[in-house]
Amino acid sequence: MLRAFKDRLKELAADPEDAFRFSIRKRVGKRATQLLEKRLRKVIMMMPGLVSRSYRHWQGEEASPAIKRLGGFLLTYLYHPKDFLPEEDYAFFGYLDDAYLVLIVYESVLQDLRRNGAELDAWDTDFLEKVSAVEEKRAPSDSRGVRKNRGDAESNCPE
Repeated sequence: MLRAFKDRLKELAADPEDAFRFSIRKRVGKRATQLLEKRLRKVIMMMPGLVSRSYRHWQGEEASPAIKRLGGFLLTYLYHPKDFLPEEDYAFFGYLDDAYLVLIVYESVLQDLRRNGAELDAWDTDFLEKVSAVEEKRAPSDSRGVRKNRGDAESNCPE
């Protein structure tokens, strides 16, 4: 299932007719489009690997029942065709909400494991350090409790 998902994302990302760039430009303006588009594409393409890693982690003994429920919610959201940005309406851009949720769940899974004494591998630890660095750079007046900028982790996510 994840392989088919990954293949579908690659297919959409390679589609020259996809309106991803236009969708970004429409929301943020022309100046920021190129860099932001690259980062958002990377985040979307990371999804299958992060879902796989999250699933493996939340199946372990160290994962709390709340994290296991969160994992079930994630899979339900990803499977449901009518989400916040439906892929059928927005094509590749429609996976942006999914990617955001995957990143938040992945971070939550790692934080839960760390609280419960599990040892994280180097990739997971690096991911959490990058998220923390992004959060420290944000101005408190900007944040208002909203999580953002989760796409700065490396795109070569091991599965």
